[in-house]
Amino acid sequence: MTPTPRLALIGCGGIAGGYGDEKGGHLLSLEEMGIRVDSYCDVSLAAAERRLQQYGGRRATAHAGEVFEDPAIDAVLICTRHDSHADLAVAAAKAGKHVFIEKPLALNEKECLRIVEAEGRFGVKIMVGHSKRYTPAVRALAEMRGRAQAIVVENTEPAWDAGDSWPTDPVQGGGQAFLCGIHSADSLLFLAASEPATIYAIGGPVTNSGPSAINRAYAVIDFENGMKAVFLSGDVGGGDFLSKFSIQFYTGKGCAVAHNRLKDLEVTDIPELKPVHASDENFSGVMRDFVSCLIENMPSPIPPREGLKSTRLIERIIESIRRGQPVRWSRSAE
Repeated sequence: MTPTPRLALIGCGGIAGGYGDEKGGHLLSLEEMGIRVDSYCDVSLAAAERRLQQYGGRRATAHAGEVFEDPAIDAVLICTRHDSHADLAVAAAKAGKHVFIEKPLALNEKECLRIVEAEGRFGVKIMVGHSKRYTPAVRALAEMRGRAQAIVVENTEPAWDAGDSWPTDPVQGGGQAFLCGIHSADSLLFLAASEPATIYAIGGPVTNSGPSAINRAYAVIDFENGMKAVFLSGDVGGGDFLSKFSIQFYTGKGCAVAHNRLKDLEVTDIPELKPVHASDENFSGVMRDFVSCLIENMPSPIPPREGLKSTRLIERIIESIRRGQPVRWSRSAE
């Protein structure tokens, strides 16, 4: 067992430490574990200084290189805009730092593969922040992995205005499909416990070339084990009849429905699966497992290859939308 690691945060926005004046996010989870982040880094020095004042620590900086060059830092949390993930993760790994990286791992397979390769080359642990795996309903459904005949995953949000914020930018964010749909993609792949075979999707907007910000994506997916899936991700509203995230899990004899941000699970005719009604999404479990894997010298709970798969699925969905026809999961099979 190693001592509690000294952590640095790169990217001091809301997911990292909370929105407005309220504490939240990963920093609050760490604080509740009795762990104080050592260093805060952001392209806006004021943002880093604000987190330092809010949570305590040793320093604030606007230069990630200062973090990577510091021998006192054991691991970094990367919570920056999506297009910066790969460069920061590879630089951190090269400097011998373990890495937690918010989802998506990156916006395309090439960048994801850079991170996967860096983990192996430099011998560090890298964990992807697919936090929906920690929600009570998904944790319960994990006992049924690979046993579904059909799965429907869905996430919805109010309409996103073009140019409203960086997630809508095709280069920096990739749109709703990468910010929220990536959770549904990972949940589907995790629960299916099989590789997809073909994907057929509609949605948009798309461009004929270059990156696209995809806010609406709807896909039918055939898996190698025979399972069928429906993927629904869009900025189509909200209200009483749509859940921010939901999952329908069909075994052929019964079904389970996860809703209420995946805190609740209703079960019909699946005797080995019990209903779940929880008050917390268990967001803190992400940081708990990341820190534990470092202290206990255990494998990463969600390694970068898992992040590669969820990004690949979103990429294949976008490709199908653009081409107007089904696409294969593996390009080598085309």
